[in-house]
Amino acid sequence: MKTHELSLKNRMPVQTVCGIEAPFAEDSIEPFEEAPTCKHCLRNGRHKPKPVVPSTHLNGSGFKNLTEQYEKAIESVGNAINALPVPHARDYYVQEEGAFKIARDQYNEHVLKLSAVHEELKTIYRGIRRQERAA
Repeated sequence: MKTHELSLKNRMPVQTVCGIEAPFAEDSIEPFEEAPTCKHCLRNGRHKPKPVVPSTHLNGSGFKNLTEQYEKAIESVGNAINALPVPHARDYYVQEEGAFKIARDQYNEHVLKLSAVHEELKTIYRGIRRQERAA
């Protein structure tokens, strides 16, 4: 697995799971148990296997059942993305300096993670639909 290093203010390198330059802010890295993946990789789906698409066959769940389940899941994750409260500076100015930036970064991370799940579900859904068209 490829890795790259990030230099922190204290000059200690951080190994990340990636083969490209990482767009981490230097002061945003904290101690961690396992190597983090950079935002570019999360956004572009690197380091993840392709989602496994269920097979439609006589003994399985069936095309209609599977497509309905994935349609509901896709809609629910889309609704979750839209339901995330967007941070506003007026809610953080009474806290320590930089609190709003941290909240905004956390919001962006949540959107990225949910968007990645949303894309995976859509990939699986398209795979199921392709099977039905091929039959």
